[in-house]
Parts: sequence; C-alpha cells; structure tokens
Amino acid sequence: FCADGREVVLNLAKNPTGLNQNIELLCRDPSAKSVYVVVNDNPNDGRDVSWIWDVDFERLTRESGTEPVAVGGLRANDLQVRMKSAGIKAALVGDVREALAFVGSQANDVPLYVLCNYSALAPTKGELEALAAGGEVSGGDVPSVDGPGAAPTSLLLAAKPGPRTHKGPQRRLVIAHLYPELLNLYGDSGNILCLRKRIEWRGMQAEVREVHVGDTPAFADLDLVFVGGGSDREQRIVCDFLLAQRSELVGYVEDGGVLAAVCGGYQLLGDSYLMGDEKVPGLALVDLYTDRGTPRIVGNIAIRSDIAPHAIVGYENHGGRTHLGPGVSPLGKVLCGHGNDAASGFEGCRYRNVLGTYIHGPLLPKNPGVADWLIAMERRYGSAELEPLDDSMELAANQTMLDRLLP
Repeated sequence: FCADGREVVLNLAKNPTGLNQNIELLCRDPSAKSVYVVVNDNPNDGRDVSWIWDVDFERLTRESGTEPVAVGGLRANDLQVRMKSAGIKAALVGDVREALAFVGSQANDVPLYVLCNYSALAPTKGELEALAAGGEVSGGDVPSVDGPGAAPTSLLLAAKPGPRTHKGPQRRLVIAHLYPELLNLYGDSGNILCLRKRIEWRGMQAEVREVHVGDTPAFADLDLVFVGGGSDREQRIVCDFLLAQRSELVGYVEDGGVLAAVCGGYQLLGDSYLMGDEKVPGLALVDLYTDRGTPRIVGNIAIRSDIAPHAIVGYENHGGRTHLGPGVSPLGKVLCGHGNDAASGFEGCRYRNVLGTYIHGPLLPKNPGVADWLIAMERRYGSAELEPLDDSMELAANQTMLDRLLP
C-alpha cells in the first residue's frame, strides 16, 4: 500500500514460525525500515500468547537495523514487554493510523512493515485500503514510547547496568534451564530471558546453563534451577532422567537451592502424577501428588500471593489436579481461574525455596515480583534486598490483563 505518502507492506504472521519468517525477510533488506507488530488473543487466534517469546525479535536490531518499532492489538502490552527484553523500546499504538503517525514523527520516508496475527489482519487491511484511497492519518497526539505527552526518544534501550546492593566482588548467578528441547511448550525461554535480564539490569552477572539430554548437571554449583512445561511424553522422559539424579536434587533443595517449576515441571515435583491411566512416580521433592479431572482447565488466571506485591497473572492449561500435603504451602489464592483444582481455591506450591505453579504465559515477564523473589532467594550470597527496577511496562501488562479478568 501507499498510505500517508509511505510504502506499507502488510503480512500475516499467526505464530512464531510465521513471525520469524517475516523477520528473516526483513533482515534480507539492508535499507532502513520501521515495523508495527499487532497481536490479538481472540478465540480464532488462541487465548495464550506465550508464543511471542519464541520469536527472535532480537534480530530486528541485531541484523536488520529496524527502527522505529510500534506494537498494537489486544496484547500490545505483552508485546511491549517482549520488545523491552529484546532491547527495543517500542511504542504502544491503537491502530495502523497511529503507527503511521508515530513513524512519521521518528523517521522520514522509511517503509513500514505491518505484521498481524489472524484476527488483526482484516481490520488493519481495511484501514490501509482507506488510507490508500485518499484518507488521512488521524490527528491528535503522536504516540510516544515514554507515555502520553512525552517527547519521542531513541527506541533502543540504554545498555547501562543499574545499581547493585551487593558489596565486594560482582555478584554472579548461575541459572540451569533443564531440558529446554523437551520442556518448552509455553514460551518458557521467556522465563529464562526475564531472569537473565533482571539480573543484568542490576549490574550483576548471569550465566545460563542449558541442561540437555545426556548431561549431568552439578547442582551444587547452581543458584537457580528452572523446569518448564511439556506434553506427557516429554514429561515422562525428563522424569526418568531426573530420577537418576534425585539424591543430588534433594540435596540441592534441602540446602536452600532455588527451583522454579511450571506446569508439567510442577507435577514432576510430587510423589506421582497420572499419564493416561498410568500412575507415574515423580521426584518426591515436595509432598504433593497429581491426579486427573474433567474438564480440562484452560484459560487466563490471576492469583494473590505474598511473594509479590501485585497480583500474579498468566494462563493455565492442564488436565491435572494437584493436591498439597500438610507441610506444603500454596503459592497463592485464586482470584480468577482454577489453579490446583477448582475446589481448593489455591494455586501452586511453595516449599523452602521451591516454587511450583500451573501459571505460564510465560510466568515471569509480566510478574516481576515473582522473578525478583526467585533472584533474591538464591543461596550463594544469602537472601538479599534487590535494587528496584523500572517495571512500568511489565506492571502495565499485568494490570491490563487483571482489568480484563476482574472488571
């Protein structure tokens, strides 16, 4: 299209494969360009948008030199948080007209690439057709990355570390991501990226060690262990590998090691879980067990927990019903959704420095209080008070979903 005197290219991208392919095409074009990404979560799109964390948005700055960037759609706030982790300060805009106005305030004559998921495509195409037929870009305030009325700034985040509270040698935390090739159904790479960034933004060092099939991790050398979610088959494979290392895992947990387990990883923590009609032994790290119920629990969820100053929001998709033993505390009380099971009113578990939850989406990027709880509890340096970060984008994404769930 030619809209507002600018070349505009509209592409459909319904999933991470589609978006990565579009980014690949952008990277082949060495000229300056701008991008507007639109993601909705209507029923025909899929309610869960954790897949945006499987998109290599980092390439927009690493290879293609794309700037400026705008985001929109029903999940614009989630996109903005994802872009922040990629080092991109993206503007929130309401539609393609606002995107054109924003690009016009930032760059002259560069083409605009518009990448829409399923339900966003048709209305965006209609707007572009109207503009191409002679319509004008709407007036009013130009959207800004820094809030209403603020002057536009560079879209690349400054790579300056924040202050740190630890005195002496620079603090270095080692994170183990267990079997990401098997347990990464729900954008769990976003949880790892969030932890790494929140450590680095405070001027500390973060080392992420991916533990793959055949590897034997040295748990004594780790500060934080993360286990993601997967299908029944992958979950069984991982459980078999970890059972062979159970004594080391028990020692790690009882010594105060931090372990976060999401969805399928959460079920592995207990004495047993069901795979079909088969009762499968778990790792027995925490006194809990999981059976099955109907119907399957699928949808957005919000809980209140004392580990975070804000409500914890995300997405749940599980057939399991998890039951906690008397010595295990729930992660939080359900505000909307189901959690461990509809009858209990609680979600997740806490035992020592172990956190288990069905919440993905992924869990940590728009729940910064949970990420910081995990970082602060690591055992190498002792529990620490972390320097606060500017979490305005993350908390805006959190509040936007909370407002949808609890109007």
